[in-house]
Amino acid sequence: MGSSGEQHPTGKIQRDIFDRGEELLAQLVKESQSLGNIGSVDAELATRRNELLFKLNDQIERTKEALQQIQQIERRLKKNLNQLESLRHILGD
Repeated sequence: MGSSGEQHPTGKIQRDIFDRGEELLAQLVKESQSLGNIGSVDAELATRRNELLFKLNDQIERTKEALQQIQQIERRLKKNLNQLESLRHILGD
């Protein structure tokens, strides 16, 4: 009986160790899955960042083009104004 009594506690210890090992393995699997999810989130954030940068660059270019058009219009208006003032001056004399 003494030998079977000794095996029983040893068997319990082995089961406890085995159970603890399974718990740790399950925890590692969950953590690795969450790391995979984090990687997916990182990739999604990188994609969104790139999309935002693209949109910003596009908006910057459109704004520059609009400013150039405004400058051209301003030059034409000043030229037209000068012509009108010249005509007024000629007709006013």
